[in-house]
This record gives sequence, C-alpha cells and structure tokens, in this order.
Amino acid sequence: MGNAVALDGIAQCLDDVFLAGYDRLLDYLDDTGYPFARVELDSIQLAGDSLSARLKVVKGPLYKIDSITNLGPASLSNIYLQRYLNLMNGSIYRRTVL
Repeated sequence: MGNAVALDGIAQCLDDVFLAGYDRLLDYLDDTGYPFARVELDSIQLAGDSLSARLKVVKGPLYKIDSITNLGPASLSNIYLQRYLNLMNGSIYRRTVL
C-alpha cells in the first residue's frame, strides 16, 4: 500500500513537471513555424532516487506565410502591410505575431 502511494506521488510530480515543459515546448514550436506539432511521453525510467523521461517531438509540416490580403475598405498596398505587420511573404509562421 505504501509503495502505491509513493508511485502516485511520483506520477503527480512527473505530471506537473511534464506539463510545464510540455507547454513551453509547444509554445516554442508554435512560434517557430510548427503550429500542429505534438509532444509525446516516450518512456519513463526510475532508478534509485533518479527519474528520467524521454519525450518524442513530432513537428509536422513547417508553415510559412503565403500572403497577406486586405479585405477591408482601406487601400493599402500588400508590401506596406507586410512591412507594418512584420510578416513578409514566405516568412515562418509565428503565433505570437499573428
């Protein structure tokens, strides 16, 4: 019974650490052109008082900005919009910019 409680504590700790790192990693990937990337827990090893985990990152396709289109009534050139928004055609997708 005591061993099961200890394993539950380790699992909760691992969840907390994994989720924090998981979110940071997904944010990084989302801001470097991989909005559909995913991170998977590949394996866990417990040896004595050490715990290690291996993550698997599946990036998916790299996304780039194809073009910017002004659908409103303002008459702004595409190059002006690209420069103003710092989103040049062909640049890598960055969630924090969009």
